[in-house]
Amino acid sequence: MDCEFFAIINDASSDKLSLPKKFVDLLEGREPRELKVREVGIRHTSTWDMDVWFDGTGRMFLKRAWECFAWTYGLQQFYFPICSYNSRDVLTVKMFDRSMCHVQYDTTYSTRTL
Repeated sequence: MDCEFFAIINDASSDKLSLPKKFVDLLEGREPRELKVREVGIRHTSTWDMDVWFDGTGRMFLKRAWECFAWTYGLQQFYFPICSYNSRDVLTVKMFDRSMCHVQYDTTYSTRTL
């Protein structure tokens, strides 16, 4: 199952990222405990291992390592990631900023596991 969606970075996104309810519903019965998150930039692709957290009301969040990911990429309020999910528990993220343009990171990062 492949799926694409976007999220909006807001003040509550500093330590976790809420994923859309429709995406969560698509995963029903096969909810992952962890996702590999890849940010695709101009010169690199970094992979972050992130825990998935469910709050008991049907909401799903990226939790462990999200705060470091947000800091590393300088995410600000009203940035929005376009996310592509594949059935191998990989979430590929393409980040857009307030100007509605793709953020082009020019620093080379190595693969990270936090």
